[in-house]
Order: sequence, then structure tokens, then C-alpha cells
Amino acid sequence: MFKRRDYVELYEKDQAKWALVRNVNTVTKPSTLLPGDYVWLDLKTGREFDVPIGAVVKLCDSGQIQVLDDEGNEHWISPQNATNIRPMHPTSIHGVEDMIRLGDLNEAGILRNLLIRYREKLIYVIGALFLVKT
Repeated sequence: MFKRRDYVELYEKDQAKWALVRNVNTVTKPSTLLPGDYVWLDLKTGREFDVPIGAVVKLCDSGQIQVLDDEGNEHWISPQNATNIRPMHPTSIHGVEDMIRLGDLNEAGILRNLLIRYREKLIYVIGALFLVKT
């Protein structure tokens, strides 16, 4: 697993790809979000398989946060519901070939990584000792 300094080195090598590396261990406050930041959006729909979805921040004005999720849906988040937003680890933004390197190694992170790789027609990923084909 990468350490934080490894991500900083990657960021310095390819700033366009990694955008902005932040301390992902801190709680996100609406005032700390900037347009272009990637976040996990927990919609809490009450369905059986409720998983946070990836989203990118589009606008942060007047207390409201506008995000565009991975499915292309637009959401407006009020400050009261800002607890449903968590920052996304840099490895989850563009995806990785070896899923053990995901910083968000959870159900949402794995599903988003598979979605990204599928959209890029990179259908094989490594998942530790098993191979996943999308």
C-alpha cells in the first residue's frame, strides 16, 4: 500500500492526473470543498444495496454544494446534509489496475474502479490473488 509521501511524489510527477492531493483522513466541511474535488456521495436511499457513489463538485456557493455523480445525475446538497459527503482518495479518482492499491478499499471504491476501467475498455483488473473481468 502506498504511503502518503508516495502520493505526493506521484502528484508532483503528474499534477494533471492527480489534481489536488489533500489530507483524506480529515472530515470534509462544505467550506473546504472546491469545484473539481472528487467526493463520495452517500445518498441513503434505503435500498438493500446502498453504496456511496462517486461525484465531482461543480459549485460551492451560498452554502449549497452542487455535485455531478458518476451516473451523470446532478445533486444539490444543503449544509445540513453535508455529512453525506466524504473526500475521495486520489487512487479512486482515475482508477488503478491493481485494486489492492486503492486508498478507498471498500465496496464503493471497488465498484467505482470497475466502472472506470469498464468505461475505458480496460476490462481486466487485478484483485490480490484473483482476476476480475468486467
